[in-house]
Amino acid sequence: DAAVADSDPARSEPGSEGWLKIPIGLLDRPRHQVQVPYVLDFTAGGGHLAVVGAPRSGKSVLLQTVLGALALTHDPSDAQIYAVDFGGGGLHALADLPHVGQVFGREDREGIHRLVRELRSIVADRAVAFRSHRLDGMATYHEARSAARIASRHGEVFLVVDNWSQLVQELPEVEDDLTELVATGLHYGVHVVLSANRWNDLRLAVRDNVGGRLELRLNDPIESEVDRRAAGALPEGSPGRALTRRAEQLQVALPRVDGQADAGGLAPGVEGLVAAAARRWEGSPSAPPVPQLPTEVRPEDLPEDAAEPGVAIGVDEYGLEPARVDLFAGEPHFV
Repeated sequence: DAAVADSDPARSEPGSEGWLKIPIGLLDRPRHQVQVPYVLDFTAGGGHLAVVGAPRSGKSVLLQTVLGALALTHDPSDAQIYAVDFGGGGLHALADLPHVGQVFGREDREGIHRLVRELRSIVADRAVAFRSHRLDGMATYHEARSAARIASRHGEVFLVVDNWSQLVQELPEVEDDLTELVATGLHYGVHVVLSANRWNDLRLAVRDNVGGRLELRLNDPIESEVDRRAAGALPEGSPGRALTRRAEQLQVALPRVDGQADAGGLAPGVEGLVAAAARRWEGSPSAPPVPQLPTEVRPEDLPEDAAEPGVAIGVDEYGLEPARVDLFAGEPHFV
C-alpha cells in the first residue's frame, strides 16, 4: 500500500462538475510505463461504490481510505457519512471525523433501523423539495441550499456498510429499504458504499444500480465480474491490490497522512488522519447524529398545536414528530 498524501486541494463548489472526486491510490498502466493517481468520482455514474473481495484482501481498509480521502478533501457541511460496521470494526476508528454523524455496530439494531428510516426521510423530503422548488438535480439543490432557499442540515449523504451480506442476514427486515435506497437515493444525493465477500452476496437489484466497482482478490477468480484472467493474476499476500472495471490493477492507499507505508501499525495512522481532518475543517459544522426515538415521552414534549388535527399521543419513529389520533376528521373509533 502507498500512504495517502496530506494534500490540500482547492475546494470545488458543491454541485459543480466533478466536485465529489477523491483520490484513493495508484493505478498501474504498464503498457505506458506509468502509474497515475486513481480517482473515484461520486458525481458521475459511479455515485455508489461496491468493494468485493475475499476475507483479508483489504476491504475494510479500503473503506477507511475512501472515507479518509473524502474527509480530507470535502467540507463536513457539504458531505456527511453514516456507517454500519459488520466487519472488523475499522469504521469505528473514524467515528470522530467531523464528517461522520454516527457509526453503528451489530449490537446497535435499533440505531440501524433509525438510520435507514432517517435516510428514507431525507430522500422523501428532498423529493418534495425538488417538486416545490422546481429543482432538476443535486446541482440546483446545492445552489438553493447555499442561497438559503432550502434549509437542510445535510449535503451529500454517504451510507457506508462494511459486510453487506452479514447486515442483511442478521437484519433481513432492512434489506428492501436498503435496496430501494440504492435504486432511488442517488438522484437525491444519497450514496451507498458497501463491501462484500462475493458478488453473489448482493441482490441483482443492488448490483444493477451500483456503478462504481472495485474487485480485490477473490477466493475463486472464476467468480470475477471484471475479468477472470485478470482476477487470477492478483497476487496473494498483497492486501489493497484491486481491479477496476477496466481490469486495470490498482494499489489502494493506506488511510494515513504521516507518510508511513506500514499496514501493521495502522491505528496511529488513522488517528493522525482524523486529527488532520479536524484541523483542516475547524469551524465547519460537524455531521449531525441520527436522531433516536426517545424511551420516555412526557406531556410537555408534545406541545398542542391548534393547526394540527386530533390529539398528540406519542412520537412517530419516522420523522420524530408527534403522532396524533383524530376521532373527528378520520375514523371515529380507536382501539
